[in-house]
This record gives sequence, structure tokens and C-alpha cells, in this order.
Amino acid sequence: MPFTFQAQPDASLFRAAARRSARTYAVCLGAFFIVAALIAAAGFHSYGLAALYLVMAVVFALRVPGQMAERGVRNNAATIGLVTGYRLDERGIGIAAGFQEHFYAWSEVAAVEEWPGQFAVFVGPRFASTPHRRMAVQLGRRIVSVPTGGLSEQQHAELRALLHSRGATVAPAAAE
Repeated sequence: MPFTFQAQPDASLFRAAARRSARTYAVCLGAFFIVAALIAAAGFHSYGLAALYLVMAVVFALRVPGQMAERGVRNNAATIGLVTGYRLDERGIGIAAGFQEHFYAWSEVAAVEEWPGQFAVFVGPRFASTPHRRMAVQLGRRIVSVPTGGLSEQQHAELRALLHSRGATVAPAAAE
């Protein structure tokens, strides 16, 4: 039985999703610069270069998520705020806003997390065999935001049950 509803996604939900996604990139880049700093300091005794790499790691950790989120909001400004139709059925998740329609088959759903006011559906190849599944799922995956703020508690529970029945493990949001 299909589950259909309409919602009006707002910029704050989109910004939160983009910021969470960008955090993974920032952590990876920050880790790269920390390793580079250790190599520069220990291997080459270049403490100035090591300090530069550490500063870059901090800059990436603090600035990249916010900048990527704002860029994402600007790039999607035409669809943010439009009344959007959502349809979840036996085939997958369909989303229609304005003249745009997207469909994601259940086989494309890699993970689902419940964030404040929305379900974040990660679509892309599955990474079930990796020990660092959370990071692997988020790297390069598209996040499809399904707003839940306008749903009743019963509808929210039905949506969660439908996602679970299709093999999506709905995980709560990771601690900030």
C-alpha cells in the first residue's frame, strides 16, 4: 500500500542535511592534513609545514561544513520551499516538486537516519561489508530529505514502519 503525503521542505532542513553530509568530508580532509602534519614533523622535521597542515585541518573542520551547506541551499533555492509530493510504495521513493520528479528504487537505499524533522535517506551503492559503514555510506552518497514535521504521530509511525519493511534500518541521528 503506497504512503503519500505533501510537505514543504524549508531551507533549515536542507541546510542541516547538507551540513551533516559535509561534516564527513571535513573529517576526512582534516584527518589527511593531520597525518600530513605528523609526517612533516616526524619524517622531515619541518615543523613550520606541520603547523600549516594542522591549521588547515582546523579550518576544514570548522569552515567546510557551513560553506558547503550554504552553497547547497543556494544551488537548490528553486526547489526549497515548493510544495513537494512524496510517494513511498513497493517500488521505491518518488518525489515530485515543480517540474522535477525523482525516483529511487529500494535497492538504491543504502541507509536511513532519523534526524530532527526529517528522515535522511542515503541513496547509492550499499557498503554493508565495511567496518566503517557510517562513513562509507555517507561519502559520495546523495541524501534525500523526507520532511516529517507536518505528519501526525500515527503517520510518522507508518512511514517509519514502511521504511523498515523495505529493508531500511532507521537509525537515530548520531550524536552531534
